[in-house]
Amino acid sequence: MGYHLFNRKREASILLESPEITKLYHRILLVDDSMDTGITMLESKKLVQETFKDAEIRIASLNVWDRSEKLIKADYSLYRNTIIKSPMSKDSKEYDAFIKALDDYNQKL
Repeated sequence: MGYHLFNRKREASILLESPEITKLYHRILLVDDSMDTGITMLESKKLVQETFKDAEIRIASLNVWDRSEKLIKADYSLYRNTIIKSPMSKDSKEYDAFIKALDDYNQKL
């Protein structure tokens, strides 16, 4: 398990430790911006299934690459095999303005 996935799994485990939480949720939607390999979504779904044994779990992604669906299928998606660049992408020319706007918004809260 790579560093990226290990840290996410550890952080998610901390959030799911409360025994009361399993009584609250019966339908769960896992969302990813892009399912590239499917590994992160597969591991996320396994972790959620361990905690919410009787829950209906669906998967949504803005973009799904064909190779990811060899591991796990998305129930909902907008794009297939598409590179999506947005102001939130660090290589976007709008990234600095996006971060400033986000910081300004967070300061108002």
